[in-house]
Amino acid sequence: MTALMPRQRDCLNFIRGTIAASGMSPTYEEIMDALGLRSKSGVHRLVTGLEERGAIRRIPGLKRTLKLVGAEDESDALAFLDPYSRHLLARFAGRKKMTSHAALAEICRRFFSERSAA
Repeated sequence: MTALMPRQRDCLNFIRGTIAASGMSPTYEEIMDALGLRSKSGVHRLVTGLEERGAIRRIPGLKRTLKLVGAEDESDALAFLDPYSRHLLARFAGRKKMTSHAALAEICRRFFSERSAA
């Protein structure tokens, strides 16, 4: 990861703190409010810069998909999912206000409990 500008460092620290506190990445609106920016385009520039510098990864077009690079092992349980499945999992997790890992565990629990009942 290359050196970050001060504003990018503030943004990254906010993202890191939000993920640590809630298990979910912040929305652009939350970042905008926390950093005192006037528009989401400013947040977009910061997030794009963080992504270009290798500090985060994201799935464009979806909310709460910012992920800290190096925060988790690449042998992650979600790594086997194709992009569409990750999208569906992110939507399910967002509705239930849980992390993607917790959502995957919940889906597996439901799936296997239904199969054992049949």
